[in-house]
Amino acid sequence: MTLFEDRASTQVLGFALMFSVTMTTFAIYQADVVPHQNERIEFEHSQALESEMEALQQTMQETGRSGTTQSVTLATSPSYPARAVAVNPPEPRSRLSTSERMVDGVALSGFSASAAPDYWDGSTRRFDTRLLSLEAEYRRAAEPTYRLEHGVLVKEFDNGELRLVSDGGLVSGNRIQLVLLSGEYRRQARQAKVDIEPVSTSTRYTTVTATGSPATLTLPTNLPESAWDGYVADESKLTGLRYTDTGSGTPNEVTLEFDSTGSATYQLRITRLGVGDTATATPAYVSAAGDRAKLLEPSTTYRFTARVNDPAGSGVNGEAVHLNTVSGSGMLSAAELDTSGDGTVTFEYTTGPSPSSPVRIRASIDGDDPADDARKVRFELTDTGRPTTSPGPPPSGSNPVYTVMSANQRFAGLGTVDQFHLSNGHAVTTDECLLGIGSSTTGPSPGPPPWAAAATATCDAEERVSLDATLTGTSDRYRVQVELVDTDDDADPDAGAVSITKNGNDYAEGELEGDAVDRIFDGGETDVFEPDNYDSFDTGGLLDDEDVEGDLDAISIDDASLMVNEMHGRVDVEPDED
Repeated sequence: MTLFEDRASTQVLGFALMFSVTMTTFAIYQADVVPHQNERIEFEHSQALESEMEALQQTMQETGRSGTTQSVTLATSPSYPARAVAVNPPEPRSRLSTSERMVDGVALSGFSASAAPDYWDGSTRRFDTRLLSLEAEYRRAAEPTYRLEHGVLVKEFDNGELRLVSDGGLVSGNRIQLVLLSGEYRRQARQAKVDIEPVSTSTRYTTVTATGSPATLTLPTNLPESAWDGYVADESKLTGLRYTDTGSGTPNEVTLEFDSTGSATYQLRITRLGVGDTATATPAYVSAAGDRAKLLEPSTTYRFTARVNDPAGSGVNGEAVHLNTVSGSGMLSAAELDTSGDGTVTFEYTTGPSPSSPVRIRASIDGDDPADDARKVRFELTDTGRPTTSPGPPPSGSNPVYTVMSANQRFAGLGTVDQFHLSNGHAVTTDECLLGIGSSTTGPSPGPPPWAAAATATCDAEERVSLDATLTGTSDRYRVQVELVDTDDDADPDAGAVSITKNGNDYAEGELEGDAVDRIFDGGETDVFEPDNYDSFDTGGLLDDEDVEGDLDAISIDDASLMVNEMHGRVDVEPDED
């Protein structure tokens, strides 16, 4: 072999060795380094994905409150870095999708509400919904699944372990916030844009009373019983649950049981949101928006307003309302009207020269059951200006509701009274105070009571409702003074005080809690004879404190009549018996 040939062989061997080392290094890099780097990227994405799902949950809640369409874009899958030499595996594609529509999947049972007594009457009310899930896909990292059910966000790990990310306020104390989902959405990609549409939203709560034994909320769920056991354990108002394994590949069913002791009250808000396909609100019941009864006079034109509501209590647009005169010989302005954007129709009725009392007008909507009282409302013109019957079965007792708007109104024949409900409040601007809350103004009693220092309202010009009324029975006479005041200048009273005397002597006095005041103006009701509706004070005057003479629970007035001594604003009063 020549010297030239020896040198050539050395170069070939050197190249082969270097190529071999390079390929080995590349193979190690491709087989070990690239997967580990990608696994780290997937892990970091998994951590960020939880935050993105929380953002989706919070955006849904905000849409429910604001009533405006909002969008969220989720980076559902990781993006691997570009590599000059090595090769990445195909990027994963996580799946975000809704479940099949569950007709009547959600049910509320054993709840009644005076604001809509023909709909919330203690029977079972059912709603359809869907569940939303995100199934994460990775090449190396663990693949969690996020489930968003009725506002509750839960993370499920590969091994089946569950962790509650956020309860979404489904049940929080005496508040029930139910989120229903409509529309079909399915997307498997690196990114998923979700448009959240408000189908039925409201910032207001409906006061409901748990009349069932027990009152219940039934929900479809993909979560195991153990997850709901922990949820119930953390909520004092939940007394138990029933879990049903359907075993059919469809979601299971959980029934939450609520404390019904002492006709417990809850604040209920139902929100319906749409994703994917467009969804529309469904009419459920009809109510009066404003006065349901007025004083009958000859040759007079009256205006009434009816409202068509969906199950959440929001107005339904474009729904036909049928108008009929049940009794009376006057003239209706229309036989049928379509609701406007807020769900209302306004019509007129003109009486003749010699009308007979009562005049009754019915506003109704179509439905599967023509006899369903929830789908119609009756308006009246009477000699007293009060309805001859209540708008539906009241939550307790059988006395009608009286609209109080001026002094010297008198209502007799009330029977036995041990509750005094206020609702449908309307405030006016006045600087006249009954109780002198937070000031030294001399009111009907000598100076403000000692507990009044705890209130923040003043007797300057304020939006307020002031009621001074006397309940007289066969042996006792109670004077009830109520002051409801707007302290934060938003036109809605948020503070309230009550003073009660019995036969001329101090009996009970205190400040209403905020929720109790809100209910009077937000479609609910508050019993001022119920101690639980009051805050307690360090200055004394607790309604159930030994320093106070008397006990609200002991009030019972036989053969009662009601006399309005003074009134500023307007409020509905329902004196009745438990």
